[in-house]
Amino acid sequence: MHEPYANRPDTRGRTYYDQDAFADVVTELDRRGFPCFVHATGDNPCVDPGLVDRLVAFALAGGYDFACMTGLPVGAGADVYASGTIAALDRLAADASYREHINAFLFDNPGLFRVGTMPAEPGVDLPALRLTVDTPEDLAVCRSVYDRLHGDGRLFALRDVIDLHRSEPALFLPNSATAQRYVSERASRVRRGEAGGGDRAR
Repeated sequence: MHEPYANRPDTRGRTYYDQDAFADVVTELDRRGFPCFVHATGDNPCVDPGLVDRLVAFALAGGYDFACMTGLPVGAGADVYASGTIAALDRLAADASYREHINAFLFDNPGLFRVGTMPAEPGVDLPALRLTVDTPEDLAVCRSVYDRLHGDGRLFALRDVIDLHRSEPALFLPNSATAQRYVSERASRVRRGEAGGGDRAR
């Protein structure tokens, strides 16, 4: 799905596959002095800003190197990194295989980082639901969501999507059998709240 854009250069002449996931982030964090970095990707169009705010507060209060919310629908969450974590990953993740996915090295080396996982609150904890765009079926589902909830231009929250799933489950059938691919097995377990060794919200 990304192929039409893969070789289209950006304003600095770089193509999609030329870009290093860390370079611009580290530069901007150094320049602006932000305490943390929120990573939410463009193929996840249903990320809820309210939940992101809660996760940022949790991450900063706990002093975590990395924090995520577990139990959410696939694609509905974001990751929060301490600024120092991004700089450390930039230094340590030298192998090219780690440069595309900013969290891959972190998940493969859990002993180096303090990871906080915040369980999703009741009402939005539906991890079997897919709200990401990796396949044509995913795109069809997310378009249906936006047609129903954003057709008049209004903003909507994740709870609105969950309510829609309850009232019109057929809208979500096209991608219901699609298995999510993670950067590693441990990443999958962390996302589901099953990985040991991290700190959990109480």
